[in-house]
Amino acid sequence: MTKSNVDESQRKLIDLWEAKLTNLFGHDVPVRAEWTDPGCIGRVLKVMSGEDAYFFQPGDGGLDLIDCRSTSEGYIEWTDENEPLDQYAFILKPIRLVMLNPGAQNHEANFVLEVEGEAAGCPTGEVTNEVGIEQCYELSDGVYAPCDAGYLREYRGKPFPATARVVRRATRSVRFALFSKGSFYYRYDGYKALHNDPVAFEKLVNTCASVEIM
Repeated sequence: MTKSNVDESQRKLIDLWEAKLTNLFGHDVPVRAEWTDPGCIGRVLKVMSGEDAYFFQPGDGGLDLIDCRSTSEGYIEWTDENEPLDQYAFILKPIRLVMLNPGAQNHEANFVLEVEGEAAGCPTGEVTNEVGIEQCYELSDGVYAPCDAGYLREYRGKPFPATARVVRRATRSVRFALFSKGSFYYRYDGYKALHNDPVAFEKLVNTCASVEIM
């Protein structure tokens, strides 16, 4: 087992993650846990959210997980901004959330979110990136407009409703991976999106989890 000292900032991030895990599981954090109910998934991600929580994206890079909630329609909504979810959100249809904690310590405990793909909301699909994440305006449930319509605040001759918000949606089945910014995985992965390859992902997580923090 590799041993490592960490600086004060990384130690604080690890301690904060540990506190969240304890809040979620108690003092006996399991090696693995799984949730399939959207309400439960939303509550778990809410507990783990904060500026120390980093969601690796389906393509590359990642975003902070600042807030999260579930909806009565079976979706979860989360944001990487300090803005209300009613103004900006990822809207995702979860399949399952899996927590993996392979180490003797908990610094690499992570959560992999698998979501369903849905039909693009914008007719042209011009705002969908290479991994199928669409960004657009949600005008009402199931009604969307391209982002450039936001400049005029109208779409197809009708003004935007006051409740219109910017949303991101998955148009194909994808995976997200949530880690502490204090984890060694966070410092290594960068823009590699290894969580899309379960074998490579498990290997790297196990390697990071084998590090004993002094």
